[in-house]
Amino acid sequence: MSRLNNVSGRQAMRVAEQRGWRLDRVRGDHYIYKSANERRSLPVPDHRELAEGTLRAIIRSLGLTVDEFLAALKQ
Repeated sequence: MSRLNNVSGRQAMRVAEQRGWRLDRVRGDHYIYKSANERRSLPVPDHRELAEGTLRAIIRSLGLTVDEFLAALKQ
């Protein structure tokens, strides 16, 4: 498993949008995404660097592995 370093909220948002999630609303510095396939929402904080636990929760919600997420970042 790869180590997650220096991933920003904007980068995580870009991957979410690639996976079909769409911006629903913004509350403070949190961008809330919705998907047609999911009933739940996906909050992504707009921080320079996401905490590792927060990022892993986002990756899980996207239905990706860490390696798939890192590959999507490179696209």
